[in-house]
Amino acid sequence: MNIIKKCRNLFLATAVAMMAVPAAIYADTATFTYHDDTRIVREDYGQNVAPTFKITVIPGSGGSISPANPSPITKGSSSPWFTISPSGGYHIRNVYLDGVERGVITSYQFTNVVSNHEITALFDSGTVDLVRIVSNNAYRHTIEDAQNIASQPDTIQCQKVDFYLSGDLLSVTKDITLEGGYDSGFDYKPGFTTLHGVLQIDSGSLVVDGIIVAY
Repeated sequence: MNIIKKCRNLFLATAVAMMAVPAAIYADTATFTYHDDTRIVREDYGQNVAPTFKITVIPGSGGSISPANPSPITKGSSSPWFTISPSGGYHIRNVYLDGVERGVITSYQFTNVVSNHEITALFDSGTVDLVRIVSNNAYRHTIEDAQNIASQPDTIQCQKVDFYLSGDLLSVTKDITLEGGYDSGFDYKPGFTTLHGVLQIDSGSLVVDGIIVAY
């Protein structure tokens, strides 16, 4: 008798779960409550609650990732921009996104979020400058900082790494030649520099060499 009752309840629960659900309702948020032998009631029918996902932030010692405690991200939305910053006397050794090595990047945003994600940054002591300004032989960590102190015109040289542009955009405001693919000593060019974002010329001009733009 108990077996028959359980089978009947299972059949009823399955039948209710298969009922047509309006497109505005997320089926994965449904709650069905058992009331008696013949009725199972959907308690949250009519609610429109989108699922959310968590971004786990793991900064190593010697630096930080901001924001450190982001709010849950609604399904299909984008996360805030994460900024990776070394402390004084440190540099970024590597950044990992969901466990995948991404090299030396200073910012990142997860887009169209449909699952949980993780961002990890590792730092080493000492400073490393990835960008060189030719006119004054000055060094900076980002292309944005290099342009700020560059002359007019000037050449900016970049090491063979990936740069994630802050805010997904580099606004060019001077006459700049951007050369990529250099080794750590800026002596020769073994490859290419990849820029993730948009190069926008607001004033001045831009010539690129050894640069891959990925957006």
